[in-house]
Amino acid sequence: MQVKVVSVAGDVLRLKTEGKIGQADLSVEGEPIERLLGRDVYSRKVLLALEMSDYCDSMGLAWLLKCHKRFREAGGRFVMHSIPPLILQVMKVLHLDRVFLLAADEQAALALVEREQPA
Repeated sequence: MQVKVVSVAGDVLRLKTEGKIGQADLSVEGEPIERLLGRDVYSRKVLLALEMSDYCDSMGLAWLLKCHKRFREAGGRFVMHSIPPLILQVMKVLHLDRVFLLAADEQAALALVEREQPA
């Protein structure tokens, strides 16, 4: 899996994943978003497009949960969008759709990330 910067517009970072999200890439190299953008990234607004990833194993889901937690703790926002049906189905079965900020597409993700941060 690779995490790439798509764009930076104001205080919103647009990222995308490419390839399988899983143990092979996450166990050795550390946290990919932090490695790419530094520890300060967690206080920012980040949109993560998953459309180029067709697979996510349990380690990948654990990574997404860890990212979600770090963003929440640092006062940032982390919204995933354009999620392939198979990955979205797994998230729903595990009730992670109640935990994560998910959006159908980039426009909906931008609207969600711009909402006032909950207390």
